[in-house]
Amino acid sequence: MRWVKKAKKYILVLLILAVCFSSIPLSAFAAVSQSQIDEVKRKRDQVYEEKQAQQEIIDELSASRDDIISQKMALEEKVTMTREQIALNNQEIELYEDMIAEKQEEVVQAKALEDLQLERYRARIRAMEENGQLDLFVLLSESQSISDLLTALDDAGDIMQSDRALEDQYIAARKAHEAKKDEYEEYKAGLVAIQEMLSDERDQLELDIEFQQQIIDELQQQISENEDLIAEINARWAELDQEVVELQEKYDEQHTPGSLWGAAGLIWPCGAYYITSLAGNRIHPVTGESRYHSGIDIGVPNGDPIWAAAAGTVTMAGWNGNYGNCVMVTHGNGYTTVYGHLSGIAVSYGQSVNMGQTIGYCGSTGLTTGPHLHFEIREGGSFLNPMDFFGWGNFDYAPDA
Repeated sequence: MRWVKKAKKYILVLLILAVCFSSIPLSAFAAVSQSQIDEVKRKRDQVYEEKQAQQEIIDELSASRDDIISQKMALEEKVTMTREQIALNNQEIELYEDMIAEKQEEVVQAKALEDLQLERYRARIRAMEENGQLDLFVLLSESQSISDLLTALDDAGDIMQSDRALEDQYIAARKAHEAKKDEYEEYKAGLVAIQEMLSDERDQLELDIEFQQQIIDELQQQISENEDLIAEINARWAELDQEVVELQEKYDEQHTPGSLWGAAGLIWPCGAYYITSLAGNRIHPVTGESRYHSGIDIGVPNGDPIWAAAAGTVTMAGWNGNYGNCVMVTHGNGYTTVYGHLSGIAVSYGQSVNMGQTIGYCGSTGLTTGPHLHFEIREGGSFLNPMDFFGWGNFDYAPDA
């Protein structure tokens, strides 16, 4: 009958394996660790710092661009004023050109009158000479007295003096017109010199404006390129942030009792999925002896909660030699689960517990090299491998596991 019992045991193990690898889709579990989340957060923070550095560059470029734009606007105002001055100067030059032309016409007319009067004066003298009015011997012979002679000389002198005075007036008028014309031309020459200076200033201002516009365009190009980089950085940041959210959701889900189900209605007893040591013969990490390892060791952070793998009754809650602080729970399906090396115990002997209830906290009590959970599944006096219940493909393993 012993072989029948052994056969039943092997059949039970085969059934457990069949349940693990067929009816329960555990292979897609992909456990998430806090270190994974922290690493993605670190990358996300690096990307954020990269974005901040890039934004500082953009801010500096923008400040330089805005400063040059302000300078350019000031130059544009100045060139506008210079153009207005040039326009006003042009109007004044045109006005003086008209005044000079008008004064030139007056000079021409005055010169014509002057020439005409000179010609008249000369004609009068010739006429007086021809009719004897200026011949002294004729005047003496024709005069009846000295008084008549003097009167005749006075009359001729008055006529000549009048003509001469009139000519002098024309000469004076012509010279006055010429002087005014010279004054206008001198003033116009000053305006032309100012106009040339203003034109040179305008041309230089326009060159400066053109140069500053080139700088503004170059800065704007750099800003646009850096903004494109920031857009790429934002996209990377968003991807990493989404990855953090998804990992955190998976982590929270996996750190909730019942996140991973095994055969026989058991759930994974903790929120960690890193196997540091498998069941079976091994060299003990503390004693260095070769001995049988009756369960598996799970790398759980110190103080993390440990959950009951199924509802049952606490049959042990206290110190248990090499197990350190230990809790055993007997379940109604014939299985007993064992939780060793706890830092603290949250239940007491004889207490009924629910599936997923916190029964203790991970620690390193007993014979151990560091914080971890020693987890066993027993049936009667036999030790069963927990990996056969929960699927080998759902976990990460230490190199020496």
